[in-house]
Amino acid sequence: MTFEEMKAIAEEKASAYGQKISKAYKLGNAYVFETEEEIIGSFPLVVDTEGNQSALWPYLNEHDLTMDDMVEIEM
Repeated sequence: MTFEEMKAIAEEKASAYGQKISKAYKLGNAYVFETEEEIIGSFPLVVDTEGNQSALWPYLNEHDLTMDDMVEIEM
Protein backbone atom coordinates (compact mmCIF):
# COMPACT_ATOMS: atom_id res chain seq x y z
CA MET A 1 0.00 0.00 0.00
CA THR A 2 1.07 3.57 -0.58
CA PHE A 3 1.19 6.24 2.11
CA GLU A 4 -1.98 7.79 0.69
CA GLU A 5 -3.85 4.47 0.92
CA MET A 6 -2.69 3.97 4.52
CA LYS A 7 -3.65 7.55 5.36
CA ALA A 8 -7.13 6.97 3.89
CA ILE A 9 -7.60 3.99 6.23
CA ALA A 10 -6.60 6.13 9.21
CA GLU A 11 -8.81 9.02 8.09
CA GLU A 12 -11.83 6.76 7.79
CA LYS A 13 -11.28 5.36 11.27
CA ALA A 14 -10.67 8.85 12.72
CA SER A 15 -13.88 10.18 11.18
CA ALA A 16 -15.84 7.49 13.05
CA TYR A 17 -14.69 9.27 16.23
CA GLY A 18 -15.37 12.74 14.83
CA GLN A 19 -11.62 13.38 14.51
CA LYS A 20 -9.15 14.24 11.76
CA ILE A 21 -5.58 13.08 11.29
CA SER A 22 -3.21 15.72 12.65
CA LYS A 23 0.24 14.09 12.35
CA ALA A 24 1.94 11.14 10.68
CA TYR A 25 5.18 9.31 11.39
CA LYS A 26 7.20 6.74 9.44
CA LEU A 27 7.90 3.65 11.56
CA GLY A 28 9.79 0.98 9.62
CA ASN A 29 7.39 -0.38 6.98
CA ALA A 30 4.41 1.28 8.61
CA TYR A 31 3.02 4.71 9.38
CA VAL A 32 1.65 6.03 12.64
CA PHE A 33 -1.28 8.44 12.49
CA GLU A 34 -2.37 10.74 15.31
CA THR A 35 -5.55 12.68 15.88
CA GLU A 36 -5.75 15.98 17.77
CA GLU A 37 -7.25 14.11 20.72
CA GLU A 38 -5.87 10.74 21.80
CA ILE A 39 -8.44 7.97 21.53
CA ILE A 40 -7.28 5.30 23.97
CA GLY A 41 -6.95 1.95 22.27
CA SER A 42 -7.43 3.34 18.77
CA PHE A 43 -5.20 6.37 18.19
CA PRO A 44 -2.34 6.77 17.63
CA LEU A 45 -2.98 4.17 14.92
CA VAL A 46 -0.35 2.14 13.08
CA VAL A 47 -1.12 1.02 9.52
CA ASP A 48 1.41 -1.19 7.73
CA THR A 49 1.99 -1.74 4.01
CA GLU A 50 -0.40 -4.71 4.02
CA GLY A 51 -3.23 -2.66 5.52
CA ASN A 52 -2.98 -4.21 8.98
CA GLN A 53 -3.96 -1.86 11.79
CA SER A 54 -2.83 -1.70 15.39
CA ALA A 55 -2.79 0.67 18.32
CA LEU A 56 0.67 2.17 18.79
CA TRP A 57 1.78 0.59 22.07
CA PRO A 58 1.01 -3.04 21.16
CA TYR A 59 2.72 -2.52 17.78
CA LEU A 60 5.86 -1.09 19.39
CA ASN A 61 6.03 -3.98 21.85
CA GLU A 62 5.38 -6.65 19.22
CA HIS A 63 8.09 -5.30 16.90
CA ASP A 64 10.62 -4.39 19.61
CA LEU A 65 10.52 -0.69 18.68
CA THR A 66 10.30 2.54 20.65
CA MET A 67 8.84 5.97 19.99
CA ASP A 68 12.39 7.07 19.13
CA ASP A 69 12.06 4.95 15.97
CA MET A 70 9.22 7.18 14.75
CA VAL A 71 10.15 9.88 12.22
CA GLU A 72 7.58 12.66 11.72
CA ILE A 73 6.69 13.32 8.10
CA GLU A 74 5.10 16.31 6.41
CA MET A 75 1.44 15.85 5.66
